[in-house]
Amino acid sequence: MGQPATKHASLASLNIQEFRVLFFEGRLGLRSSRFFEIDVDNDWVPAVERGREADLIEHVPVFELEDENAVLWVVLETAPHSEDDRFVEITFSQVRALHALSERGQRRLRADFKETGLLIREPLFADAIEDLWLQRFVQMHLAGGVTLQSLVMPKTEASRGTRISDEVPAAVKARHQGVKFEEATGFFPILFCYERHDPFPPRIGSFLDFGKVVRAFLERNGCKEDPVLAGYRRFAKALLEEHRDEDCVDVMLSHGYWIQTYSILLSGLLPVHPDAVILFLDWKYQLEERGGFSLDPILYARRRLAARYFGQSIGVACYLSGSYWGFDSIAQLYHAEKMQDRSSLYRRDPRIPHG
Repeated sequence: MGQPATKHASLASLNIQEFRVLFFEGRLGLRSSRFFEIDVDNDWVPAVERGREADLIEHVPVFELEDENAVLWVVLETAPHSEDDRFVEITFSQVRALHALSERGQRRLRADFKETGLLIREPLFADAIEDLWLQRFVQMHLAGGVTLQSLVMPKTEASRGTRISDEVPAAVKARHQGVKFEEATGFFPILFCYERHDPFPPRIGSFLDFGKVVRAFLERNGCKEDPVLAGYRRFAKALLEEHRDEDCVDVMLSHGYWIQTYSILLSGLLPVHPDAVILFLDWKYQLEERGGFSLDPILYARRRLAARYFGQSIGVACYLSGSYWGFDSIAQLYHAEKMQDRSSLYRRDPRIPHG
């Protein structure tokens, strides 16, 4: 038997707004770099060479995985081309088939255009597209870490914490995929997947949260009980009895020497300074209680703790917290900061006296 007949065509990824313009107006202008020459069979089904998928999906517009039909593949009869990446015009008469990013997106496209006669086929590169979305998702969360550092920390300290960035992506990914705390491995995935279920005192409970995270990390690395951790747990329980109604920042100030001492001892067991983890857990609890991201508890800790042993830890905690919440949660605050002097942000916290 001979090889199946093939012919040349063009493949482009369009967002749904671009496709609606093409559908209703009959024409659309795009840069020629958005189009890729491919081979198709007589039914206009693409035959993409192995290894070329990465080149194609790299040009997919930004999209949300929950709304996969916001981006679609369009198979065109001809391949627009321009040596200098100029805008070229395509017409709706060139469209031969559509492919969604996923099966759910395919069903939604068929529902939206069911009376049009458009040929809506099986998704293309569905697994690779999901990997692409997850990669972009992680990148945006890490950008949140860097952004929060730049908002809160002086420029000379804003880069502190990025040294652990190579280990944080796995934590962002694990949290997104719903990995349970009991199943997470690696310190940062364990930290990001931790949720408080014990009836700890609301504010000082972050010291006990920290103990649970560290113990889980050590046990999953073959260490059943560490004497330093055991000593810290006794110290944390004593703090709980003595300062049950105080907040984490106040306790860090009043017991700074002992907290720093245990942090130094425990730092040999962990990939990050313990103070930063305690602050991260404290902010996480407060922000979840508020129902969303806010700078208030972070700026409060920065103002009170920065000059008392904890400056570097605040920078690392900012990176962790920003990576946990993601850039989208911080973006509006970031843009607001660009419109005003940074000092005005510190004045927002009503608990901080200002002359």
